[in-house]
Amino acid sequence: MGPPADFARGAAVVKCKTCGFLARRDRDGDTREVEKKARETGQLPNSVLNGIWISEPFCYTTSNEFHQILQFANPQAVLAEFNREHSCPKWIAWRPGRSPKEHEEMIALEEIRTQQRISEEKAERLRQEDLARAAQVREDDLKAAKKHRRTQMVVAYLALIVAAMSALGTLWNASENAARNRQSVSTSPAAAPNVPQPAAPAATSQPKENHQNPLDTAKQIATPLHEGTSP
Repeated sequence: MGPPADFARGAAVVKCKTCGFLARRDRDGDTREVEKKARETGQLPNSVLNGIWISEPFCYTTSNEFHQILQFANPQAVLAEFNREHSCPKWIAWRPGRSPKEHEEMIALEEIRTQQRISEEKAERLRQEDLARAAQVREDDLKAAKKHRRTQMVVAYLALIVAAMSALGTLWNASENAARNRQSVSTSPAAAPNVPQPAAPAATSQPKENHQNPLDTAKQIATPLHEGTSP
């Protein structure tokens, strides 16, 4: 939060009439505020006594001197000087009821508040940056953990696939070996089981069957008969 609107300082073109550092010095040497009436008329209280300035106007910051008008004790000249436009880096908006010293203290207090505000804003900015960094670190850690979990899952899946393929390969080889063994057993005589064979029937003497031609047999019978009847 910045200074109040009526706490403006260092305007480009200013007048002493509207400055909080316009002061007057009384006979006792005290520094006082120049009141509103004196600012509007140029007539300071008890300003002249037997031609001598008793209430002397001056700039509390010594940014402006009124030596020339002090020679005349002329309220119109004083008012003209109060209303003269000029540049002053130390000008501060007049706040009625406050002395020049109080205006100075206001500036010091405002500078302290400004520095405090700057420090607080810097501290808040650093805090927000720390929070942002911490949040970023947490987010990076979560991403890293999630990536690690995904990697572990992929490795586990690959291990399962490799194990399953290995098991299938083992089963396939076992099946092939069994098939080859069965085929070998079925085609090898030595491998046939030793089953006792039934004994062959004993040979019996059977008359040998004559398988000659009946005509030949008839001729053999007729030949001796023919020989017996011949003369």
